[in-house]
Amino acid sequence: MRMTSWTPGIWAIVALAVVPATAQTFPAKLLPQEKIEEVLAQKGTFNERGSVLKLQWAREDVKASVVRNRVSFQVGKRKPAIMTGEMPLLPNEVNPMLAALVQSDVSVTALHCVSLEDEPRVFLLHFDAEGDPVLMAAAVRKGIEAVKIAGARAKPGPVADSALSASALDAVFGTSGKSIRGMYELEIPHAVEMPCGCMVGADMGVRTSLVFRGTDNRARVEGDIACVAGQLQRTLTALVESKIEVTSISNHLELEAPRTIYVHISGIGKAPELAKAIKPALISSPPQPAADVEHEHHEH
Repeated sequence: MRMTSWTPGIWAIVALAVVPATAQTFPAKLLPQEKIEEVLAQKGTFNERGSVLKLQWAREDVKASVVRNRVSFQVGKRKPAIMTGEMPLLPNEVNPMLAALVQSDVSVTALHCVSLEDEPRVFLLHFDAEGDPVLMAAAVRKGIEAVKIAGARAKPGPVADSALSASALDAVFGTSGKSIRGMYELEIPHAVEMPCGCMVGADMGVRTSLVFRGTDNRARVEGDIACVAGQLQRTLTALVESKIEVTSISNHLELEAPRTIYVHISGIGKAPELAKAIKPALISSPPQPAADVEHEHHEH
């Protein structure tokens, strides 16, 4: 677990869960309510029955479905606290929030749309972390501040009819893609085992897939990058550093092994430069042992 402009009907909740000290390595008193409230600039109410401190505030700027911001802290075993949370975001806010959290060592774990009807569209970004609760709260606050100053997301407009140089992109990726009607498609196969014992691969959708369209001087790339559990944060960090937009983070299967997460991306620019920006995110590391994957959280 990695550590650290809201809308009508969208509420922000920061929850501080306290568990009995006898059940954890760290006593509940190490969850400092007043400091958490100060960092997040909100006063909370404490639910004694659930041992939860909630700080909630409304977004009043855009009408949308009722969704809530939630950040929850619980006393940890290895570190003073663990944190999980989710933030509802408008399209122009997604990548500023994601970048702020990743740069603060918070693990971003999922990103998806909230509703098919909302206009503007609202996304829900999920995250977790382990460490000092005040530092984790500060990481969330950094993301909130990044959202406040996020400018309108520019719509780059359509690209020209595709006439891409496949050889130039092959040279960047070090492998051969397919040229289809002037577009360029790169597929990197992965393989997983299903509960039936069947091995499935690229032809069954288990793969990284990128499609470039446009011209060498102005192209759009869209696709998804397959990450084995334990690789996701390294992939997101590489994309943030290269300023490639993340549009969703999801699973495509349920009980496959190894567990595979897909990062959907989009970018526009000169085709070879886009390829160079994406390439670091495609470098896969060996799958980690299950115990390591479980604790691959960024700590504070």
